[in-house]
Amino acid sequence: TAHDTPIVVEAYVNEQGRVYDYNIVSGPVDPEVKSQVVDQLVMSVFQPASVFGAPVRGRVVLTFSGISVRG
Repeated sequence: TAHDTPIVVEAYVNEQGRVYDYNIVSGPVDPEVKSQVVDQLVMSVFQPASVFGAPVRGRVVLTFSGISVRG
């Protein structure tokens, strides 16, 4: 982003490891930032949480900081 502020995101992950919802906890929340966060989360697959070996919904807290890629 054009901002130098870290972005902290709380993402909710389903049993397949895909993000199904998220909240920007801190950092800028303008439309450009939201778009970049969504792009990152849609492409991410996490190891889901588990209870007694069975996958369950969970959450992950991510920090995006100092990354700038221009194409």
